[in-house]
Amino acid sequence: MLHEPEFASVCGSFAEITTVHLKPTALSDTARCEPLRALVGRELDATRSVREKQRVRPNAEQMADLFQAAFQQLLVNPSTPFDLIWATRAIYTVNPYIKPNVVYYLDACVKAGVRGPHIAPTIASAVLMDNYVPGMLMLDPRMVFRTLYRSAIVDAYHERAGYWPDRPSEDQASEVEAHLIDLFDALVQTDQTAVELRKSQLASQSGWLCRIRSNTICLYCVFQTAQHVLGCGHTLCDRCAHVFGTPTVGLEYQFTIRGCIYCLYQRPLVASILPPTMSPSVLAIDGGGVRGVIPLEFLLLIQEHLHPCRIQDVVDLALGTSSGGLIAIGLFIMTWNISTCSGIFEELARRIFRSRRRSPFALLNFTYRSGSMLGNMGRWLHWLLHDSCYDARVFDDALKSVFGENRLMFGPSRDDPRGSLQSNSKIGVVTTSISRETGAFVIGNFNTVSEPEDQGDTQILRPTDIAHEPNVWKAARATAAAPFFFTPADLQGIGSFQDGGLKHNFAGEIASQISHLIWPEAIGSTRLLSLGTGITQPDVNPTPHFRHIFRDSFIRRGFDAWMSTLGTESDWRRLKSQLDVAVRSEYHRLNVDLSGTPSTIDSVETMEDYRNLVLSQPGSSRRARDAATTLLVSRFYFELKELPQNTVAPFWCRGFVRCKGSARDLIAALNRLYPEGLTYVSGNNVVEDFNGVDELCGSCGSYIRPLSFLAHHIDHPVDLFLQASSTRRWRLSGFPERLAAFAAKQGLTSSFGRSNHGLPSRIACSSCDVASGPSRSTTQRRKRELSASTRVSKKVCFALERNT
Repeated sequence: MLHEPEFASVCGSFAEITTVHLKPTALSDTARCEPLRALVGRELDATRSVREKQRVRPNAEQMADLFQAAFQQLLVNPSTPFDLIWATRAIYTVNPYIKPNVVYYLDACVKAGVRGPHIAPTIASAVLMDNYVPGMLMLDPRMVFRTLYRSAIVDAYHERAGYWPDRPSEDQASEVEAHLIDLFDALVQTDQTAVELRKSQLASQSGWLCRIRSNTICLYCVFQTAQHVLGCGHTLCDRCAHVFGTPTVGLEYQFTIRGCIYCLYQRPLVASILPPTMSPSVLAIDGGGVRGVIPLEFLLLIQEHLHPCRIQDVVDLALGTSSGGLIAIGLFIMTWNISTCSGIFEELARRIFRSRRRSPFALLNFTYRSGSMLGNMGRWLHWLLHDSCYDARVFDDALKSVFGENRLMFGPSRDDPRGSLQSNSKIGVVTTSISRETGAFVIGNFNTVSEPEDQGDTQILRPTDIAHEPNVWKAARATAAAPFFFTPADLQGIGSFQDGGLKHNFAGEIASQISHLIWPEAIGSTRLLSLGTGITQPDVNPTPHFRHIFRDSFIRRGFDAWMSTLGTESDWRRLKSQLDVAVRSEYHRLNVDLSGTPSTIDSVETMEDYRNLVLSQPGSSRRARDAATTLLVSRFYFELKELPQNTVAPFWCRGFVRCKGSARDLIAALNRLYPEGLTYVSGNNVVEDFNGVDELCGSCGSYIRPLSFLAHHIDHPVDLFLQASSTRRWRLSGFPERLAAFAAKQGLTSSFGRSNHGLPSRIACSSCDVASGPSRSTTQRRKRELSASTRVSKKVCFALERNT
C-alpha cells in the first residue's frame, strides 16, 4: 500500500501516519502485536488528554455519528480536513441569515439608546443559547465562535460601522467572544442551562433592553425572524415560543409565554406553532369587489361541515387579495365567525359603494340625455380630476369603524375572554405599489426566514421604522384600493399602494409561495383551499373594430383589461398542472359560473344573486364537504416512535398519529360527516380503524393513536390516509414523505441536541408518556443497561468456546 500512487494523496487527509513493525511470526499473536497494542494505548491516552483539555467527551452514539461524518467526507473530498465543530451542527444547522439578523438587532439597539458595551453581552448569550443545547459537545467556545459565528458578526458590525466609528468591527466581535467565554465558564461550572443563562443575562440588563423593539427579528434569540408579538411589543420566533413557553394541557404545540424576559410585562401570550412533522394548510381568497360574497357563501357551506370546529382552527395561513383580503382580516385578525364576517362585508360594501362622486357639471347631464357621450363627459372629467369615482374618505371611515383605528397588522389577536393574547394563524393581504414596475407586496402578521432578495417577485412589506407598522384598516385599504374606484392608499413611511388584484388577483399562487417562505423545511405536501369570485364568459366578439375615442379610448381599454384579470380560472389550471399528480387532490378550488350575472365589482344590488348562484350550483355542497374533510384530516400528523432497527425490506414502521388543535372537536366533525366510520390506510393496505373519541387520552384529552405499517426503504416516500367506506381517502398532514425526513425533523438522527433544547411540546401525561414508548435516548440507555447486565454470561460463553 505504501507504494500505491494514491497513497500520497490519502496521507494528506491524516494528521499523522505511523508505521509499526511487527515482531517475527514465530512468536504468539499477543507477543507479535505488542508494539501495535502499546502504540494504540499511547494514542488513546493522548487523545483522551486532548479531549479532556478541549472538553470533547463524546459518548458512543456521538462517536459513531462523527466517524460516519468523517468517513463520508473522506469519500467525497479527501483533501479537505474534517471539521469537528461543523459536524456537530450537521442536523441542527446554523442559520445562514445570522449576519442580517444581527444587523437588524444593532439597529434596534442603537435606536433604543442602548450603548455598545451593553450590546456585546446580549449577542454572546444568544450565541451560547444557539449552540450549547442539551446534548451538544462542550467544545471550546473560542473554537465554536470563530468557526460558526465570528465571520457573520464581524460583517454585521462592519455594515453598521458608522454607529461606532472609533471601534473596529473585529474588536467588537472579540468583545462578544470574551463575553461568550465567561458565559461558557458559568455553563460548565453551574447547573444552569444555556436558556437559563440567557434569561439571567437579559434580566440583568432589562433597564437598558426594555426599550428595544423590532418587527423583523426575534429579540429572544436574535438569530431567527419574529413571528409572534407580546403585548409589550417585544417579539419572538416559533422556536423561542417553544423554548420559553409552557405547553397547553391537551393541545399539541401550543405554548403560553407568561411574561416578557425583556421588560417583565406579565400579560400572557398563547402562541400556536406548526409541529415539525406537519405540513401547513392554506386558505387563499381571490379579489372581486362585491363578488366577495361568493367565497363567503362557500365558506358558510364549508363551516356547516366543519362544525363544531371553526375555519380558524384548521388553517395555518390565510391570504387574500382585494375583497379577499378584507375577508381574511375579518376571519383571522378580528376572529369573526363566518356569518358575522359575511354580514359585515355586505354592510361595508353597501356603505362604500352607495353612490359615486357627483359631478359639479350637472348642467351637461340636464342638457343632454343621461348616458349620452356628452352627458357623461362632465362626470368622467370630475372622476379623472379626483383620481377615483368613489370618495376614499367614506371608504376610510367604514374600514376604521369595522376594524378599529389602532390595531396593528403585525400583532396578536385578542379573542380570549380570560385576558390572554393569541397568536395563531398567519394572515396576509396582497397589495401592489404604484411604481412603474407595479411590484407585488404582502402585508401580514409574519416574517419569512429569508432576506428580501431571496423572496422572489413578491416581497413581505415590513417598514424599517417600527413606528410605521401598518394598522389593520390601512392594510385593508391598501389591498382593496382598486384603480378608478378609489385613490391609492398611503402608508406612512412606506409608500402608496393600490389593489392587489392588479398583480395577483389569483391568491392561490402567491399563497403557495408565501407558505414555502414561512416554512421552507415543511415536509409533505401543502393543503390549499382556493376560493374564486366568479367565472365570466368570454366576449362573443373578441376582436371588435375601433368606434371612436369616447367609446374605445385608452382609458376604457385599460380599465377593461384590468377587469379581465378578475378571472382567475386559467391561473388555477396553470398552478394545478405544475403539481405532482399524487398531491393534486390536496388542492381544492371552489368557484361558480356567473351565468350572465353582472360582473362589475361595485354592483351591490347583485350580491344576493351571487349568493344564490353558489347555492344553486350543482355540486357546491359536495365539493365544500370534500374540502372541509381535507382540512379536518390535515390536522392529524404522524410521529415516529423510534428509528427502525431493522431496515431489511419490508420492515415495520412504528409511530403515533397526533392531532393539532382540539382533538375532541375534530373527531366530532369527522364522525358527523362519516358516521359509517373511517380507516387508516397506507398505500393499498388497511392499517387500523379510526376509533375517534375512544382514542383520546383519558387523563389529558390528547389524541394519540399508535400505528404500525410496512415500509420498504427509509429514503422512499410513504403515505398514510384516512379512508371512508366509499374508498374516498384523505392524506394525513406531512405525507407523502420519506421516513428519513420524519426522523430528521423529530431529531431522532441527531446525537448533538435539538434546536428546541429538548423541551416538551406538550404537558407531561403519565398515560400518554407510557403509550408513546421510549424516545431514542431511552432506547439507547436501555440497550446499554441490557448490555451491562449480560456481560458476565457473554464472557463465560466466550471462555467455553475457546476451551473447546
